[in-house]
Amino acid sequence: MNWVDVVMDRLRSFVERHAWSTVAVWVILIALAAAGAANQNAHLTSGGFEAPGSQSQRVDERISSDFPAAASATLAVVLQADTGQALMLEPARAETVSRIGDLSGVSIAPSSPATGQQHPDIRVIPLIVTGGQDSSIDIAKEIAKRLGIKHHKPAQLADGHVQAYLTGQGALYAEVQSETTDAVTKGELFAFPLIALTLLLVFGSLLSMALPVGVAMAAVVVTGGITYLLAQVISMSIFVSNAVSMVGIGVAVDYTLFVLVRFRSEVQGGATIEQARRTAMLTSGRAAVLSGCTVVLALASLFVIDSTALRSIAIGTITVVVVAMTATVTLVPAIVTLLGARFAAIKPRRNRIRIRRDPAGAGDFWMRWSDTVMRRPVLFVLAASTLLLALALPATRLEMSNSVLRQLPDTNQAREGTELAGSVLGPGTGSPVQVLVTAAGDSDSLPADSPSVAEAQRIIQAIDGVDGGVSTTTGTSGKSVLIQAVLPSDPESSSARATVTELRDALGDIAGATALVGGTTATIMDFDNLVSQAMWWIVAFIVIAGFALLMVILRSPVLAAKAIAMNLLSLAAAYGVLVMVFEWGWLSWLGIQAAPTVDTITPPLILAITFGLSMDYEIFLLSRIREGWEATGDNARAVAEGLAASARSISSAALLMVLVFIAFVLTGFPSAQRLGLGCAVAVAVDATVVRLVLVPAAMRLFGRWNWWFPGKHAPARVEVEI
Repeated sequence: MNWVDVVMDRLRSFVERHAWSTVAVWVILIALAAAGAANQNAHLTSGGFEAPGSQSQRVDERISSDFPAAASATLAVVLQADTGQALMLEPARAETVSRIGDLSGVSIAPSSPATGQQHPDIRVIPLIVTGGQDSSIDIAKEIAKRLGIKHHKPAQLADGHVQAYLTGQGALYAEVQSETTDAVTKGELFAFPLIALTLLLVFGSLLSMALPVGVAMAAVVVTGGITYLLAQVISMSIFVSNAVSMVGIGVAVDYTLFVLVRFRSEVQGGATIEQARRTAMLTSGRAAVLSGCTVVLALASLFVIDSTALRSIAIGTITVVVVAMTATVTLVPAIVTLLGARFAAIKPRRNRIRIRRDPAGAGDFWMRWSDTVMRRPVLFVLAASTLLLALALPATRLEMSNSVLRQLPDTNQAREGTELAGSVLGPGTGSPVQVLVTAAGDSDSLPADSPSVAEAQRIIQAIDGVDGGVSTTTGTSGKSVLIQAVLPSDPESSSARATVTELRDALGDIAGATALVGGTTATIMDFDNLVSQAMWWIVAFIVIAGFALLMVILRSPVLAAKAIAMNLLSLAAAYGVLVMVFEWGWLSWLGIQAAPTVDTITPPLILAITFGLSMDYEIFLLSRIREGWEATGDNARAVAEGLAASARSISSAALLMVLVFIAFVLTGFPSAQRLGLGCAVAVAVDATVVRLVLVPAAMRLFGRWNWWFPGKHAPARVEVEI
């Protein structure tokens, strides 16, 4: 017995001796965490998408210190009268001012020529928020409450004749927080019944179904409480919630499933309940720990990106994996100790699906399947590779973009209000491009009428994408001037991006000064560039770390290299499906909204999450095959027996994981849909095309080379058994 087995056995023994105490500790932990989990989203931020050191961030920092007026966040109430009820706009405006007039930190902005050019049935009331963007989110929530904006619908003013919408970045972020909370709730409501039904079919027992579901709930709730505490001291992204629910539910159910399946299998094989508990923890329990460490390692790759949002998501998902892993080796054995006889009870065969009542038949099926694949390895390798490459080909057209507005559905009041305001004032009015001109060298000041500022203004106004509305403000230090230019397009649009790129190129060389371009569009672009450039570093981190881990476990550089290559192929196929579904709109008939781009954070999250999960399945399968090879020296037999021994467990685990991810696709929330679909496709492809076709066929082709290791002695192998 190696040291890992010794630790696992001692932990199992301790938990079994203190089963009631262990359960009590978890119950108390869940109760304490529940309050924080219920309120965590209110303390999560929609920000964190800045690119450190970029032009946009440097502009933001200088504006905060040198241009207090420009640093103030802005909101706006948009009033739209029903047809023929334009006269009700003034009473509605007075009602709006009355409701929010005494709210601290908010003032009604004076009318400008732009706001004066109103549509007959629309009025825009601009608001100035003191305290910056963070404060504007909380203030937006309070304004929405006072106006009567509920359930993402506009408020009804003037006896219902006027609809009031709240817009601005703070309002958009507040709505994203609320929509994310709704999406997580919907995802969990969809996921748990799907999982429960599947587990009921697998086990034929309500108790055996309830344990994995209960552990998943516990993992998500406890992590929610931890996230709430973390959000008090560090910035945690609102998108943590989606990722934590998806990953937490999936891994908790999978790990518990492995332990229960092994426990019941041992009992069916004639072992006593005590022996079955011990064997289950020394095999499946150990596998769950190794699996958790593998997923944590993959998620740690997100720290390569210098982004507060992505790093906070990494912290959240790593936390839920650790909590699920801990529950699997403490809470699960404690409950099995207390109720072991009930878990071991076998229902009549008619209550269980065939794969659970006839393991020998299932094994024969997988033996026949592997024999079929290995008799024509070249054909199956070519067929599987062609399919994956066909799915992956659209990934070359993958476009990433960070967007707040497009996270919201068309019917959300903040998005509708933004579009209404844009139709009246112009889409770019609320988010101008900000050009910061700063004195170069040792110059003490930069007057607003200096040649450098004049040259910058001339260049800006000469750009085709600038609407002509250009304002100039001198900083309090006197060393910089802020030029703001309104674009005629949506700040998240491709035309706005093109304009910012052209501005940066044209402003790169101004005599006597430096010019930096910031604003909403520039911030989005800089974050997109940050993630795009870091993706290769994430891939490198995962490939190197994954190869090293597989080398230790499998003692074969050939198997390790093949596993990495196949995992990357599965991921490429998932990216290709994202393009087909979201950018090309192939499933729009199902209500999945098409978009010209995929969220910037989605590709790295899919990469980190699914690579870790795929590594688990690879380790489980190849470890079984390795055991057969060491026992018989027959490559074909080892592959067939290894596949027969592990295919059912891997397929069941993958099915449950896919169901969890699909549940979040059904929520309708764009970021949850894209992350859920990408992960579902990657896991499904990996568990079917890769594990059941490519792996056995490729191992047949490589023959004895599968087991080659340079030098005379291979390193000691870490045993994995489920």
